[in-house]
Amino acid sequence: MVNVNYILHLNAFFEKIPKDKRLRPVHVSLYMALFHFWNNARFTNDFFICRAEVMKQARLGSKGTYHRCINELNEWKYIRYNPSHSPSLGSTINMIIFRTSSVQLEEHYHTKNCTTSVSKTEQVVGRYINTNKHNKTYKQEINNSDFLKVEKNKNYNQPL
Repeated sequence: MVNVNYILHLNAFFEKIPKDKRLRPVHVSLYMALFHFWNNARFTNDFFICRAEVMKQARLGSKGTYHRCINELNEWKYIRYNPSHSPSLGSTINMIIFRTSSVQLEEHYHTKNCTTSVSKTEQVVGRYINTNKHNKTYKQEINNSDFLKVEKNKNYNQPL
């Protein structure tokens, strides 16, 4: 059994997605399905998978797409895939661990630079989703961004 922090691992994977231009939505979907089965196996080093179950979880309809993507994830070092050619024995997967401890997370966030800044007096204004038949707008103040202020739009016929 491997010591894996669920949230840190997923955050590390999601940080890789925009950086790795090879990854397509189908790869992300397949990886998330494999991660789900790994979680169900209590994060063991190796776990068995059933192709049909993984395809169903990942919403893949083609065996060809499944095999291409799982082999690419293996080649790109996201997983280690050991295919089984026996119908009674499933293939084994070993997930590559990206980040496992909160110490690594602290180091990551201390070294990360923020390149954009927003003035504290700016406001974000836009439409509020009208779920209760009232026309409302929301304002979010940057200097206190923990909450949204909801106001009734008195001139609801005029655009914002």
